[in-house]
Amino acid sequence: MTLNEILIEIVIGAVIGAAAIAPFARRGKRFLQTYFAVTLIIAAVVYAVFASAGIVAGTASSGWLWTELSGVAVFAVPAYLGYKGRPWLLSLGWFVHLFWDTALHGGPGTSFVPDFYPGFCVGFDLVFAAFIAYYFYFRERA
Repeated sequence: MTLNEILIEIVIGAVIGAAAIAPFARRGKRFLQTYFAVTLIIAAVVYAVFASAGIVAGTASSGWLWTELSGVAVFAVPAYLGYKGRPWLLSLGWFVHLFWDTALHGGPGTSFVPDFYPGFCVGFDLVFAAFIAYYFYFRERA
């Protein structure tokens, strides 16, 4: 995969991330905390679905499924705490998730994850993390 292809994936992810925020950006803090908490868990569950499909297709082991399920548990913590009133943990969770995307799924041995997906998620995750940080911490100070 070329650098240009990776950059295109990141840009597409960022555009779709912004499009996923835009309809809800004015709904209020409580709604947004719920939205970003739920979507963080969904983002982690997607990898468990990929691993499950990979087991069926013979491209992933049950060890990968357990790894992905542990990721769901790990990302559920900032999702829950962010939902309960610490939105900075939502921003951190989304930021850390981009490392989950790239460090764990960007190399060999993860053929169960579509090639475009880690790059796409970098753009998506960065937009979500940045919006949460802006909305909950910087917007009122500007």
